[in-house]
Amino acid sequence: MKIKIIFLFVVFALLTGSTAVMAEEPVDTRWYIAPGVNYIFADNDRNADNDAGFRLGIGKAISREWSAELDILIDNLSISGKSNDFRQRGLSLNALYFFTQHAQLSPYGVLGIGALRTTVPGTRSTNLMAELGLGLSYSTANTGAT
Repeated sequence: MKIKIIFLFVVFALLTGSTAVMAEEPVDTRWYIAPGVNYIFADNDRNADNDAGFRLGIGKAISREWSAELDILIDNLSISGKSNDFRQRGLSLNALYFFTQHAQLSPYGVLGIGALRTTVPGTRSTNLMAELGLGLSYSTANTGAT
């Protein structure tokens, strides 16, 4: 149910995003690095505690609204009631849609596909993963404004 609600929200936001007419500024097409933090709500099948994870995106703007990113993620969860770790490592290719463009703060939606390697004591598997989410981008770059 939660995934359906998030999906509908993202579709609605993409369809009704900012349509204000502004003077066209050149698109900054330089490569960028985007570190991030995520929080994992582990489902009951994983038998693991919720915890934070880390990610690093390497991307490039395609247009004012769209960027493409290669995303690396690292998550270590504790198995409920045990000291062993539940480890996840992933690599995905993501499309980011920026709803509005501000000098430093921009909300965005992300849709991606990749592979996720999961390791628990005695077991290792690699599976297809999909990403769907919302985020807020904060730029530390100099915008050139005076």
